[in-house]
Amino acid sequence: MNRHDGRGAGDLAWLHEPVDDYAGTPSDADYKPAGKDVTIDNLSIENALEQLRNFSAEAVDQVATTFEGAISISGTLTPGTMWLLNHVYGSPPSQSGSGPYTYEWAPDTQRAQSARFYTGLDYLSGYAERALKGVVFPQFEITNQIGETSTFSATAFYADEEFASSATPGSEPTVGDPFVFHGGNFSYGGSSLVKMQEATLSIETNARPQRGWERKPVDAVLGGINYTLSPSKIVTTTDLLTDAYGNSSAPATSPNALSSTTATLDLSNDSDDLALDCAGVKTESYDWESIGNPDEDKTEAPELSPTEVRPAFTTDLAEAR
Repeated sequence: MNRHDGRGAGDLAWLHEPVDDYAGTPSDADYKPAGKDVTIDNLSIENALEQLRNFSAEAVDQVATTFEGAISISGTLTPGTMWLLNHVYGSPPSQSGSGPYTYEWAPDTQRAQSARFYTGLDYLSGYAERALKGVVFPQFEITNQIGETSTFSATAFYADEEFASSATPGSEPTVGDPFVFHGGNFSYGGSSLVKMQEATLSIETNARPQRGWERKPVDAVLGGINYTLSPSKIVTTTDLLTDAYGNSSAPATSPNALSSTTATLDLSNDSDDLALDCAGVKTESYDWESIGNPDEDKTEAPELSPTEVRPAFTTDLAEAR
């Protein structure tokens, strides 16, 4: 993975850390890609300096208090991206089927399984690797949009890191085929919606590090999970509007008038399938857009709020990576 050719290139590969052993040494030796065309948008550390004064306007000393790292990544969705969901939902997936196989994630435990990320930077005179320990994702988002590959973005915290001047993985992990917009389908209330423009599913687990009297985090747990499903489509019916009303003619007065339904954002790369199954779906907000502009289509963009989301990845792989 280390090039030393001055192109300013970067690398990213990762491993699972053991379940119930936050930031523990990986027994997993299968280096995985995060996706294709991946960018590390931000990689930062925070020392939380406390300034100490001695009856003076200026500080006379500074003390490092808590340590925490943060990383944000984005890229094109591939089969390798799916295994990051262990570190969103907090645990490995369940498996069913006998070929193809389906892997499904659910928040089965409050403790969050962490990952080890190997991030590398090739600069003019050398190579620098930062191995990030205890990586957990409080935020994860998937988007499918006309004319583009399906994309993801994710933000994580981590507990510790270690520097090296060469790449630990040794070589780039194999990256599978990308998911593309025309492999997508969006169903709502059991029916596929037509003239879809875009759909985004956001998962916020509110995961947080736990600390003791150590400088660095010692564990990680999930918090209250919030899901947001945001489709956009050309207006073809008023069904989504009446669902937002809670009845057929005007916004309902009863707080219990909104009915729950189901929705699924389904993505495919021809050989693999990702079904993002949503239950308990109600409408948080509803927009009409581009009304009166003859050069643009009239679209509707509800913001839907599911109570649960169960990603199900179907593939020929007989074992989870």
